[in-house]
Amino acid sequence: MKKKKKNKRGLILIISGLLLIAAALFLTGYNIWDNNRAKKEADNAVKVLMEELNVETESPKEEESSPVSVETEEPIEETVPEIPIYIRNPLMEMPIKTVDGIDYIGIIELPSLDIVLPVASKCNDQILKSAPCRFYGSVYTDDIVIAAHNYDAHFGKITGLKTGDDVVFTDMDGNVFVYSVVGHETIDGNDVEGMISEGWDMTLFACNFSGDKRVAVRCEKAD
Repeated sequence: MKKKKKNKRGLILIISGLLLIAAALFLTGYNIWDNNRAKKEADNAVKVLMEELNVETESPKEEESSPVSVETEEPIEETVPEIPIYIRNPLMEMPIKTVDGIDYIGIIELPSLDIVLPVASKCNDQILKSAPCRFYGSVYTDDIVIAAHNYDAHFGKITGLKTGDDVVFTDMDGNVFVYSVVGHETIDGNDVEGMISEGWDMTLFACNFSGDKRVAVRCEKAD
């Protein structure tokens, strides 16, 4: 009788172990699938946004004109470069472009990690599955905070950013803003004030793998 009980107990342990292995394999497979899905959606949005930016920022072709005689040629007036509207009005709303129902405010590049991602205008759980989101602020007021999931294709590798690495943000009007990484912080998941604390021109953050903390990368605008 005792032998039978031991055998039964051993069989239960084996089955439990196999179930745990199967669950781990399923979870690993799902995470790989989910990461690939997130990368595909982000890559598609970047492609569309870049195409629109190229169209809008492409300089018009100069029209051919007939030669003008020296006697009738008017003196060339010096033109003063126009001050961008976001400098004259930093509190303006950031322009948006919509792709697949999501409003985007720009494209962020992390050259040292070979990552290029779209940045959505608003932040919620559904949008975070597709792209990084603006959590707070604006590049025009030097206080933007950008959140993303810790997918490898999104912000899962931002801990690999080193002090001095570039972060490049292009808004939907084609204005380019270059930042430099200053350092990293680990912040409690509920510490919203700590996340948006003033003094940083840009903050990138994502959950750690346990989900109870936030890994934040602080950046300053490059000179």
